[in-house]
This record gives sequence, structure tokens and C-alpha cells, in this order.
Amino acid sequence: MPKKTLKQKLRSQVRQVNNLRRVEHEQAGITINFELQAMQSVALAHGVMASLIGAKNIFLRENDADQPIELFKQFEEQCQARIAQCMVQLVRMGIPSDVANQRILQGH
Repeated sequence: MPKKTLKQKLRSQVRQVNNLRRVEHEQAGITINFELQAMQSVALAHGVMASLIGAKNIFLRENDADQPIELFKQFEEQCQARIAQCMVQLVRMGIPSDVANQRILQGH
């Protein structure tokens, strides 16, 4: 009879360890997904910001023509909307806006 009780205790301990590993694995997955989503939003916003600066240098190089300035204004509106969308996503994830802004500017 004591062997059976010992065997049951060991199985119970193994189940507890397995449950703990499963919980830790789930938490690690949640953390990885959170960081991945944050990195994607920061990278997208940083890339759009860099594209906007490059486009500004190209479009506004010729100040005489009205059409390039209009094209740049349209492009700038779209870029600003995308950057704002990324910023909103980061704030929704619980990242303070000043930290999110700093991460976007740094690109990571």
C-alpha cells in the first residue's frame, strides 16, 4: 500500500510540474507576441517616417512646380495617418505615448 501512495504522490508532482511548464510556456508566448507586435508597429512607423523625410527631400527640391508640392502633401497626409495608427496601437498595448514616440524615432 505505501508504494501505491508514493506512486500517486510522484504522479501528482509530475502533473504539477507539467502544468507549471505549460503555464510558463503560454506566458512566454504571450510576451513574445506582445513584443513582436510592438516591434512591428515601431518598425512600420519608423519606416514611414524615414520615407516621408526622403520624399520631402525629393518632392520639395523643386519649389517652382506646384504639382510636386501637391503630391507631397497627399503623401504626407497618408504617412501621418499611418504613423498615427501605429502610435495608437502602441498606446493601446500599454506603452506610454512618450516612450512610444521615442521608440519610433529610434526605430526600435
